Amino acid sequence: MAGETYTFSSDAFALDTDLGVFSNSKTRPSKITADKRRVNIHYEFKPNISTDLIYTMDGGNGFFRRTLGIANKTPLRVKNLILGETAFAKPANEMVHYVTFIAAPTVEFIRHDKGGLFTGNENPYFVADLFEQGVTLSCAPALILKAGEGYTSEPQFMGGYRKSGVMSEDSGREFRYNSNGSGYKPLDRNEFRAMRAFALDYLAPAQKQFLNINYQFFHPLPQMPSSEKDKDYFTKTIDTFAAIGGDMFIFKPLHPYQKPTARKAFGDVVSDDPNAVARQICDYAKSKGISYGFYMGCAAHGGEGNAAGLNFRPDKPGWKKSDAADCRAPDNCLACDDFYD
Repeated sequence: MAGETYTFSSDAFALDTDLGVFSNSKTRPSKITADKRRVNIHYEFKPNISTDLIYTMDGGNGFFRRTLGIANKTPLRVKNLILGETAFAKPANEMVHYVTFIAAPTVEFIRHDKGGLFTGNENPYFVADLFEQGVTLSCAPALILKAGEGYTSEPQFMGGYRKSGVMSEDSGREFRYNSNGSGYKPLDRNEFRAMRAFALDYLAPAQKQFLNINYQFFHPLPQMPSSEKDKDYFTKTIDTFAAIGGDMFIFKPLHPYQKPTARKAFGDVVSDDPNAVARQICDYAKSKGISYGFYMGCAAHGGEGNAAGLNFRPDKPGWKKSDAADCRAPDNCLACDDFYD
């Protein structure tokens, strides 16, 4: 792919349990089976523990997955799993630890002269430890297994790419909030493409089994819409979302709601008046086959809410979010240094 060879000097798993640590670093496999897309490496451990290290790779993919399956004939507490203590014969030129929103670890890019590798774990709480010669990926299943229950880990993935020589970034500086991810770190265009190919493969089942939800907390649409212009913003958004097969909106509050009282058991989150803009927006979404709900944490009415409910400072218009057309949202912008200070 990149015209380079990335030689491993060692690559091992380590399963930390209440019965000890089981690893293939010093244990030879008892059986190996393989077909066109799968390799199963079987290990026997004492007492009454065996594992299957399974590699899978589909044709055309520039990556493989591997999982560790545990068969336990005795009760077992699974504390921690290192699935990929990987050391290379030649150190990489650079390693990039890349996280996404809310600081979730996503992928490690291992850069060499002409290309590189990318690796991570499908467990959303995996830990990556980078060192000069390689990378260690681990997670903590923290499971108590009954005899015979067994366990199969989330897969580790690893793939390769060839450098394009074109670098890009989302931001020229590190985000003030660490939870906002690594978009400021420049990546090669083919690093994006390689990880995108993996993500599309990973999400393929989810695209068939899970709902496509438009969560509008970060969407700069009018809160408490009251005019035809306000409604137009929403109808265009609903049309676009319907065109891509959207299932549900989570709106910010559209209506000055009434909380439940002793006389009324339910909150009045949207008006029953058919002429009310909020009702028309909800009805329009429903007519497109899209359900809806409300995120009340940013309510600008009542005693609740966060930044979206703060009073507007006419002298500080830059504190609010705005879109490319300079349409201002009700939410204060967390990326605005002046607002944060």
